[in-house]
Amino acid sequence: MSDLIARMTGCVERAIYEFGLIEPGDQLLLGFSGGKDSLLLLHILDRLRRGRRHRFSLSAASVDAGFSPGSPCDQLTRICRSYDVPLALIRENIAAAVAADGCPDPCYGCSRFRRAALSGFASRNGFTRLILGHHLDDAVETFLMNLLFNGRLAVFSPKSHLDRQRIWVIRPLCYAREREVAAAVAQLPHQPVKPSCPYAGHTSRQRIKTLLNRWESDDPRVFSRLAAAMRCANPELWPPPLTRRQLRERYLSARLAWQSPAGGAGDGEQEFL
Repeated sequence: MSDLIARMTGCVERAIYEFGLIEPGDQLLLGFSGGKDSLLLLHILDRLRRGRRHRFSLSAASVDAGFSPGSPCDQLTRICRSYDVPLALIRENIAAAVAADGCPDPCYGCSRFRRAALSGFASRNGFTRLILGHHLDDAVETFLMNLLFNGRLAVFSPKSHLDRQRIWVIRPLCYAREREVAAAVAQLPHQPVKPSCPYAGHTSRQRIKTLLNRWESDDPRVFSRLAAAMRCANPELWPPPLTRRQLRERYLSARLAWQSPAGGAGDGEQEFL
């Protein structure tokens, strides 16, 4: 095993232990697109399950979103078969759903529909954990997208529970940088499957990725600062805004505290109350 793949394996194991991603006896379903992220995860998880420290079963599932008439199913099957990992193909007309959804960012709609298809399949077939291939760059980009496009500080979690499906969604690559993933995959016996998405390179995420790369080229410490900022609850942030009812109660309480024993009410309440 090369030093880089060993480093990526260490990143995955750190995430497993720090966030409790995998427990003994878990039945894992890997969302497998054949891209570099899921391909590296397949390789690493296969090595871990064959070792002595981890005991879990591993299967894979791929979503055919219907964006192109051809399907890389045969290539995906060959890759999984080489690791002795069963692969299920989920056919969903996500392309039509994304078009009908009317979302200005098709990447968001597509990823939402894909996750729903994978989590539903995992729940129906008795899997305990659904594995997604998001890495650290994905997390920082999502953090920035939520801040700039949605006006909120939020990011996906390395481990989250889907109550309706009663399964956990885990992201074991959450400590790996994208460039390291790409370099590690180049050393594997299989090459990544080319994406069939017609929107690739023209999404809000790509705009954020380009912006982040520009910032990082100017100051290499930018990325690590953003990664640190998304992990802590910052007490220096403003508190959430009060509702109209809360603001009125706060105002009336303050008036009672401020008025003199002999004094009456003020000149009138503010209109916004």
